[in-house]
Amino acid sequence: MDLKFIYQPEFHFRFLNFSGEPKEIASSIHDYEHISLVTLEEAIEPLVIFIPHVKYMIKLVKEKCQQPKDNLSIDESASIMLYTIEWIPKEDSFYYILNQKLYLNNYNELIPWLFYLKLLSTSLSKLPKLSNQIFYRGINLDLKNEYFLNKKFFWYEFLSCISSLKIFDKKEIGFIHTGIRTLFIIHSNHGKNISQHSFYQTNYEILLLPGHEFQIVSYYKSNNEFYIIILKEVSYLNSIKTISSIINNNNIKLFNLLFRKRIKNYEKYCEINLKNQYLTDIHMNIITEQIIKNKKCIWLSLQNNQITSQGLYIIADSLKENESLESLYLSQNLLNNIGIQYLANILSNNYSNLTLLYLDHNYIEDEGVDYLAIMLKKNQILTDLCLSY
Repeated sequence: MDLKFIYQPEFHFRFLNFSGEPKEIASSIHDYEHISLVTLEEAIEPLVIFIPHVKYMIKLVKEKCQQPKDNLSIDESASIMLYTIEWIPKEDSFYYILNQKLYLNNYNELIPWLFYLKLLSTSLSKLPKLSNQIFYRGINLDLKNEYFLNKKFFWYEFLSCISSLKIFDKKEIGFIHTGIRTLFIIHSNHGKNISQHSFYQTNYEILLLPGHEFQIVSYYKSNNEFYIIILKEVSYLNSIKTISSIINNNNIKLFNLLFRKRIKNYEKYCEINLKNQYLTDIHMNIITEQIIKNKKCIWLSLQNNQITSQGLYIIADSLKENESLESLYLSQNLLNNIGIQYLANILSNNYSNLTLLYLDHNYIEDEGVDYLAIMLKKNQILTDLCLSY
């Protein structure tokens, strides 16, 4: 592969990309919080079959962001940089394929992108918001039939924009100066300056996230078939919740397949940290089957997730006759007295080899503490129990 197409592209097509005519609002928004936050390598693993060069792209961006700006981690900065990298042909560029999927809004086709979308959205949320700003975006097409005065519409793709009109004079932008072309002048309150995280040396790259509703407030034709469309931001749906429209209850089995694949990377008898992963009860069957039983992990953290007593029932059952797990952290979840009673009954019978148990910062009241006190009189293995609040 000729690397000049990667490092020194003739044009930055992402500023000119056009997926199709604008859309009306998507049908429904679903909870996005249960998607786990993973490394960039884990996030792109389901995409290898669709983007053959994606692992090589990861190698390139990781080499360039060893000292990321804006207090982002390497994975966070690299997730943004991956979006900006140009490929030849442009249809093989990461941003191009992603935006095509977002535009089509096909639930099943977007499932493999969930981990990357979560990582990218989380990374972008840490960058300052640019309010009451004007951004620019050009298209080498005649779009007068798709856009008309006062029309309102939603954009569900990521949009690369430019912070200054003068930048369009730069050759690498690829915006032609003769022939049919359209310039968007965009008034927005939610831009993100990603210049410090672009694969290319720029100081002008602005990214608009999916979920902006715009209204066309002005439209006119200049000389030489040059169209200018002025857009005003009407509303903005939080990007994470906008992206979540790709998820519904019928897709949970497909999502679990991706989570199961991630777990396979762990070794047997290892320490596994799943803290802050937005895990819910729906993940507990997979965790108990794959991590506690099959991987026989000795140390497991499920801290700061969204596990309720229903999920605790599943965890407690997996502790029966379990000889490997010694330390279990369940702090900062949604556990209550009912779930604690069931767990205490299991531990009272000395079924497990658990020596350390953290239950702090849950919803355990005096009744739940009584269950644990009775358990401690019978359990001869547990040595450390944390209940602080």
